[in-house]
Amino acid sequence: MNLLEKFDRLNNRLTSLLEENKELKQHYKNLQEQHQELKEKLDESDYNSLQEENKELKEKLEERDKQYQQHFINLEKQKNEQLELNLQCKNLQETNKDLKQRILNQEKQETNLLEENERLKRQCKNLQGENKNLKQKLNEKLEENERIKRQYDIDNIRVVVGLDFGATYSGFSYCHTTEPKNINTNSQWPDIMGFLKTNTVLQYDDSYNTVKSWGYSALAKRPPKRGKKNESETRPVELFKLHLTCNKKPYLPGELRYEKAITDYLRKIGQVIKDNIKKFWPGIDFFQQVLLVLTVPAEYSDKQIAIMRDCVFNAELINVRCSKNLRFTTEPEAVAIYCLEDDILTIGSNFMVVDCGGGTVDLTTRKLLENNKLGEITERAGDFCGSTYIDQEFINFLRKKLGSNAVDLFIENNYGQYQYMIQDFCRNVKLNFTGESSEYRPYELEIEETAPVLLQYVNEETKYIMEENEWIIEIKYEDVKAMYDPVVDRIINLIRSQLDSIRNIQGEFSAIFLAGGFSESRYLQKRIKKEFRDVVKNICVPRCPIAAISRGAVMYGLSSNVISTRILKYTYG
Repeated sequence: MNLLEKFDRLNNRLTSLLEENKELKQHYKNLQEQHQELKEKLDESDYNSLQEENKELKEKLEERDKQYQQHFINLEKQKNEQLELNLQCKNLQETNKDLKQRILNQEKQETNLLEENERLKRQCKNLQGENKNLKQKLNEKLEENERIKRQYDIDNIRVVVGLDFGATYSGFSYCHTTEPKNINTNSQWPDIMGFLKTNTVLQYDDSYNTVKSWGYSALAKRPPKRGKKNESETRPVELFKLHLTCNKKPYLPGELRYEKAITDYLRKIGQVIKDNIKKFWPGIDFFQQVLLVLTVPAEYSDKQIAIMRDCVFNAELINVRCSKNLRFTTEPEAVAIYCLEDDILTIGSNFMVVDCGGGTVDLTTRKLLENNKLGEITERAGDFCGSTYIDQEFINFLRKKLGSNAVDLFIENNYGQYQYMIQDFCRNVKLNFTGESSEYRPYELEIEETAPVLLQYVNEETKYIMEENEWIIEIKYEDVKAMYDPVVDRIINLIRSQLDSIRNIQGEFSAIFLAGGFSESRYLQKRIKKEFRDVVKNICVPRCPIAAISRGAVMYGLSSNVISTRILKYTYG
């Protein structure tokens, strides 16, 4: 029941009460008249009694009248409250109506905004498409300008040189631009011939200012004849290139900065380059007509590239620091370009390049695109499992025969003889090992001939045993295989891991190319082919794999539009 209905009921009741009150008053009046009549008829005592009764009735009537008045006041108050509530309800209804209208207006605005957003999105999409087309046209124009510019520069270039400056070994290849298929790799070095690379090593004087020898001749020292002593000299400087990238820097004498060592080595190998060019093409202006393509690790930053450019300039291989006759390409790119020579791939083929060097083995996966361009389909992978780790296994073999302390003293005090013994092992054992026991001939390492100074470092017990064997250590087939297997196993695991991670995404591989000096190992080739011949159709070793980087660099210089995409931390212009 609402307040209006309640009020109406109370109002009706009040009206009834008023009428009843009126009737009572009339009744009272009638009683007064009767009283008067009775007064006249009755005696005094009766009159007094009636008067008392009348008084009581009067008091009751007054009390009742007061109650009626208070009730009427309450009803008026309730009526006013109801009117106030009705007014509030009306105001709320108006407010609610206004809010509904505002919500409708907002919904309409939101709909308009959504339509406007969709229209703007369509415009943005159209603009993005137009921008993409404009960028593509701009890139094509820039590429065309760059091609014209390169063509202008190339027209003046007569010889392209690819320089593979490695951490442990270095080499270079070259060709005349009129004979791009006739790429030559240098094989003549100071004191040694017939090798396509030489050691990245420097031998300084005592003050580390002047280079006394470099390459192979700076590293391996033939033991002196009996009765003669080696001249005392500083220890050869190695691995100085790694100061550009490694957190754990290799040892360098305190007086020597790695930039100077790099510059000194580039100057020495640069002189051999200049001599070869002068020998074959006497009229060539080296600074104007020779393009030098220097290979660098893929992780080099712009800062490291700038340092290498400074070193090349200081080594007098360019006559202007910003010379356009010096270009850079990454080592994996150079190898991949060189592997295209085999011509066994088709457009869209996926292939892997396994660069087996002296210190590291680096894997790169590529896709052959149209116009013989190369795309890189994943980040590179690598590990420290190059051929020098077989040398370390050989040294561990000697430790078991001669004692670790004797070998440590030998390395520390007679580093030249130590390296000569390593090179002797490489020439006579490591390079010839095929993995076939029937083809292996046991090798006898004559300590007195190869490293006579070792005799003074062994203990008495070992000396007695070695004297019984006439200071000869026989290296058997099982010994060499045990040196190879830990290193080869790591390479195979590296390849398998890379293949498994990519095949599910990119599909099957058409080929694996083995490059780098270690890839010439017939045992390594057999193990890889046996492991993956059912997975990859072609497993190839290109011609002169040890020179793959420098020869690929020459090919890059002759046509530097081969690389289409890179997945790198850094890219180089």
